[in-house]
Amino acid sequence: MKQYLFLISTFLLSIFLNAQEKVKVLYTGDPITNSYNFEKFKFTHQIFADAFFRTSLHKDLTSTEMAEIVETVRQRISESNFIKFEINLKNSPNATLIFSIEPKTKDGAILIMTTNFDSETKKYGTNNDNNFVRYYFIKGNKIVYWKDLFSSEKETNLIKENNKSDLIELYMNDEVSENDAKIKTLIEEIINNSNSTKIENLYAKLYLQEYYLLTDKFELASKTQEDLQKYFEEYSNSEIPSNYSIISKMSKCELEIMNMIN
Repeated sequence: MKQYLFLISTFLLSIFLNAQEKVKVLYTGDPITNSYNFEKFKFTHQIFADAFFRTSLHKDLTSTEMAEIVETVRQRISESNFIKFEINLKNSPNATLIFSIEPKTKDGAILIMTTNFDSETKKYGTNNDNNFVRYYFIKGNKIVYWKDLFSSEKETNLIKENNKSDLIELYMNDEVSENDAKIKTLIEEIINNSNSTKIENLYAKLYLQEYYLLTDKFELASKTQEDLQKYFEEYSNSEIPSNYSIISKMSKCELEIMNMIN
């Protein structure tokens, strides 16, 4: 961690993502396009959820600002170019998101996101061991959270348990491209099962939207988003607790971000 803090202090170039200087981005090297060619959906899917929703930054940033941050990292991050975002918050110390690549770990190259968000107090501005940090394995043109790495044993167990939701998430987030083709059938099995709960169906609609974004079917993704929102509104506070509104918000935000960067 000390190595990263040292490099952060050497940022050379800064630009602003908007005229109000709400979000400032700084680089350690030249902000040129990298050679990773990261797959758009899976990169966005990981980063937007962790950087903005796990830290509550989605409450302070517009979808446009989030899209700019995600796409800046996707295109510009490299082994020699760390990227730091400083986000001006109205009623809080500034938030920081720092992205770097460690190329030589025992498990290969990893993308690292560090923040000044205290996971316990849920506040910004701290620098301690509670700060939210995320590590992603770089597998070809994908980034994969360690819990999402494909495992034949995990797959077998989920199939035996008939746990379709977790199996969909495994295939959606893992590094095995061939598994993408298995997703839609599992989603349809949930939706077409009369015994599926309203919450299971809500997640199935979320997965279907994500599948359409993964496969570049944006018109179908938009229609699915509309269906998801209507479904949530219909059953909210009855068979779907109101706290599941986060699913509604995240799905809408992800669609907006993907439409902007596509």
